[in-house]
Amino acid sequence: MYIVRHELIPYRDGFNLVIYLDPTDIALSEFASELLEPKPDRQIPIAKQHYVASQFDRIKIFSVKVIVGSMLVAVIPLNKDQMTVSAQSQISVPTETYSVVSGDTLFLIASRFNITVNELKNLNNLTSDEIFVGQALKVPSGSELKEIIELFGQSRYDTSVVISKAGWRGQADTVVLGRGDISIDALSASVLAKKHNSPLLLTQSTQLPASVAAEIDRLKPKTVYIAGGEQAVSQSIVNQLQAKGYQVVRISGQSRYDTSVHMAREVHSKPAEIILTTGDSNSPDALAIAPYAGIKQIPIVFTEKEQLPSTVRQFIQEKNIKKVTIIGGESAISNQVRSQLNQIGVNEIERISGPNRFATSVQIANRYKDTFDSNQVFVASGSSFIDALPASPLAAMQKAPILLTNRDSVPDSVGQWMKENNHVNTLKIVGGTSVISSSTRNQLSGKAASISPPAPAPSEPSAPPTPPQPEATTQFYTVRSGDTLWSIANRFNTTPDRLRQLNNLSSDQIHVGQVLKVPGSGTAGSPSSPQEKTISYTTYTVKSGDNLWNLAMQFGVPMNELLQVNNLNHNSQLRIGQVLTVPVHHIPVKPVVSSRHGELLDWWTEARYVFSTGKNAKITDFQTGRTFNVRHTMGGNHADSEPLTSQDAQIMREIWGGAFSWTPRAVIVEVDGRRLAAAMHSFPHGDHVIRNNNYNGHFCIHFLNSQRHNDGLVQDSMQVQVQIAAGLR
Repeated sequence: MYIVRHELIPYRDGFNLVIYLDPTDIALSEFASELLEPKPDRQIPIAKQHYVASQFDRIKIFSVKVIVGSMLVAVIPLNKDQMTVSAQSQISVPTETYSVVSGDTLFLIASRFNITVNELKNLNNLTSDEIFVGQALKVPSGSELKEIIELFGQSRYDTSVVISKAGWRGQADTVVLGRGDISIDALSASVLAKKHNSPLLLTQSTQLPASVAAEIDRLKPKTVYIAGGEQAVSQSIVNQLQAKGYQVVRISGQSRYDTSVHMAREVHSKPAEIILTTGDSNSPDALAIAPYAGIKQIPIVFTEKEQLPSTVRQFIQEKNIKKVTIIGGESAISNQVRSQLNQIGVNEIERISGPNRFATSVQIANRYKDTFDSNQVFVASGSSFIDALPASPLAAMQKAPILLTNRDSVPDSVGQWMKENNHVNTLKIVGGTSVISSSTRNQLSGKAASISPPAPAPSEPSAPPTPPQPEATTQFYTVRSGDTLWSIANRFNTTPDRLRQLNNLSSDQIHVGQVLKVPGSGTAGSPSSPQEKTISYTTYTVKSGDNLWNLAMQFGVPMNELLQVNNLNHNSQLRIGQVLTVPVHHIPVKPVVSSRHGELLDWWTEARYVFSTGKNAKITDFQTGRTFNVRHTMGGNHADSEPLTSQDAQIMREIWGGAFSWTPRAVIVEVDGRRLAAAMHSFPHGDHVIRNNNYNGHFCIHFLNSQRHNDGLVQDSMQVQVQIAAGLR
């Protein structure tokens, strides 16, 4: 049997089915022709006759995806007859428990687990959209990553703002502020941040970055804690905050060790235990242990390598602390310190360490796996960990570990952890591609075939020379608010010079909406390997004249999503200077059957972000090859569009035989350099935006799994034409 396994992914009131075939058992050419060129008397030979009918005849199946190895070879929507479900049948959905965290909404949770809000409410017998932090919700179980979230900004200060917005969508009573260039004081403050369920923001020593100041104003805290003395965070910053009415509390000592003790006192008046880490500002050990320390409210205290500082010694004796957990090996904290702990009455000493910083982070995740009981994991750079420091209180709130990685490769210990912990379905990558490369991101999320093996030992014979590789192909990227040539270069693992060459740019100036060529992941003449979509977040400061509809069009996201992410509703009023969180959906280019066909993109998760509201596109009629221009002007279930000019409307009329018609036709939608498989009719109906095009209304463009407005159902005749445009019929 060449069907290895299947998955049922909840979708509306039924499922989408994923069938995995074993390429070692059959010849690809044999089943490819059978699947993609079905005979008239059997619409979907493998999926329907050989498997679906026998296995799932009492379950509603909306579509079937067929995957061989790691290659998607077909997506087959089913018509009403094929997906009929018995009225008496009961569908049992495997579930797991998800604990609601700060900032969650039903919309975000449903999106994370690939179900609708109504399905989530039905699964939990909810009568409203109200949820609360700590609430346990049933969600569909699954072993694969469903969400990859990238948390990074233009600088480490902006990154701290992005993390704050991701975790604290509303206000916060408290904010912790630490120095961004030397992180040691702020590391010890991460436990304090979790105590107050507050974000940890970074600042320059003498100047509060504008983005950080704006974020504090958005959060409207009553109290701002400053980690460190005036050399870490100047008095002028304190004065600036006090002038705005915030209560400022500085926690500092004569040294970093002394400051960590003062921070420990603020965290807990009578701690039963402490965590001891090195005071070396270049060590990431405290970052890896910070989420656990935050959850359990165990103070993190610093020590020298060979000697316990006097202030730390006095604190342990004063509080009669009997348990100390040392983080890191003897190269970080020697056994001499352990002996000194014994001498002052500490009778329970545990050391958690691995052969390197990466393995130590894995040891921590494994040691406290019962505490880290969420389905999430944060991943940060093991060398540039200051960027990830603000993520530690958020990880603590979400009961997730922080693992460390190299920039250009995933350490073996981390890769093994990712494979073994298949309950994790949300990966949060902290930092841009300058600290964690695109290839490493792919490996972490399981997109790569395997973790890169270690280099061969010197005694082994050298490998034959690698033959010359074809020049890398290009893909396209649309510039968004906040982008710079430098940040785009980092995102695509290239250089600004290379981007300037590819796009014939004479300067670094770019503008929102500009389409740039960027290096692709494949080679010239062959399509890139399929990749997963990712979501990152940026910010936007409201200006005079802005409204939510125009901002949604500017950033290419549905307005409802923009409302949900910012905890707003349709009656919310924007104010000048308000900082909005904007989700950025990165939709990878998919392989196509031929140059004539288009990418097959799911409307709900992919196509709506590529051909977003407000964008213009060139439409090519698949049968005749004639082209005309349109604009996506409205619509949520599919793309309601209008011809740009009266000439475009006339071409549409001619393609449909001289009269506008409801009959669907296969089309290719060309937008931002991409060709998408779609279907459309030409009959004008409903409202319209463009008034001088001799077309009174709009028409509908459908993509994979898009729905009609009137009844919310997938229109079979449209989906057939979408398949034709994709080369599947």
